[in-house]
Amino acid sequence: LQRLIERKGQLETNIQGGLTYLSATDIAIADVATNLADIKGATLGVAGTIATQESRDNVISEINGVLESLQSIANRQFRGRYLFAGSQASQQPYSFDGDNVDYSGDDNSIRNYADLGVLFASNATGQSVFGGISESVVGSVDLNPQLSDETQLSSLRGGRGIRPNGAITI
Repeated sequence: LQRLIERKGQLETNIQGGLTYLSATDIAIADVATNLADIKGATLGVAGTIATQESRDNVISEINGVLESLQSIANRQFRGRYLFAGSQASQQPYSFDGDNVDYSGDDNSIRNYADLGVLFASNATGQSVFGGISESVVGSVDLNPQLSDETQLSSLRGGRGIRPNGAITI
């Protein structure tokens, strides 16, 4: 009985730790929503209007600042663990090289026991919040085909050739 009471006490500690971690995650996600609303408001203020180029440049600067803020939120830590790194919580999940954002986390959540044999996820992954893992590009179609004098007419239009009664200008 004493051992069961001790295990239940540990489970209560696990639950409290998981809830505080989820609370920090919830605050970070709310910050993301606020930043996205700011971007939307700023862009709608100049999109499709007769706004000056200076106004548009100011919005671009504002958006760039918000993007930096979003990366900072995506790399936020709580109690020494990165919130959105999945199960790789000890390494920074997002980095930006000037052109691309790289995600170093994974799509596995950290799980804690809520009761004997019952696990619950105590974090949100970068994939679930930011779409941190891209799908691989799959296909066999050359997206930049090069025509030459040896290209057959039957190869045009994705292998459908030219239309009946169609014309070709050379």
